[in-house]
Amino acid sequence: MELKLRRKTLKITLDETIYDVRFPTVQEVRGLQDLGDKNQEDFTPTLEFLDSLGLPKDVCMGMEPNMILEVIHTLSGEKKR
Repeated sequence: MELKLRRKTLKITLDETIYDVRFPTVQEVRGLQDLGDKNQEDFTPTLEFLDSLGLPKDVCMGMEPNMILEVIHTLSGEKKR
């Protein structure tokens, strides 16, 4: 028996630009959860998290809040692809 795993990426098209965003590791998700527990009003940890995965912070700043939520839900597996 053999199990081969491959890291996944998510292609996000915003207007006419395509961004390759990698799916986070367990450690990265835990780190974001820890930061979010400290200050739920601050978007900075989420924007830095997405930046580390390949979606630049300045691009995130120009997105609508529901778009950011959709990206987070997709990366976390909460949204069916």
